[in-house]
This record gives sequence, structure tokens and C-alpha cells, in this order.
Amino acid sequence: MPAIDPDAPATLIWRQKGITPSDSEFDGAQDWTLSEAAEQAYNAAKDHNLVPWIKSDGKVLGDREIRHVVSGLRAMGMFRA
Repeated sequence: MPAIDPDAPATLIWRQKGITPSDSEFDGAQDWTLSEAAEQAYNAAKDHNLVPWIKSDGKVLGDREIRHVVSGLRAMGMFRA
């Protein structure tokens, strides 16, 4: 996995299970840092039927990639959940 920049700008959105968002769906969504977006997605994903998606550094991250980011943040001692 490439190095994680916890302060990279990131956009977090939620979509129904089975629906992959397009790039334009991230426009106008709330901006976070990558660490904030990953923490929010990880904690809230357990509580509802929507699936989190994060866009950071031009890449769209789904569930698996978000879990990898969370693992990296934990390894860096930067995950508070």
C-alpha cells in the first residue's frame, strides 16, 4: 500500500449498497482530511445501510481501501476510534 498522508484533502459521500459513485458525485460534498474521512466512514458504516466512499488525491476509495487506510492510520498511531 502506498504511503498514507493523513492530512490529504478528502471528500466523503454515502451511497446505497451496490452503487459505485461517479467522480461528479463528490462535487460539493463536505471536505475532510483523509484521516477524518476514514474515521467517520469506519465508525458510521456500522450504523446504517449506506456505504461510505472517499475521494482523495484523485482516487476513489471503497470499503476495502478505506479499511486499508484505517489500518495504516492505526499503525501510525493516528486512529482514535
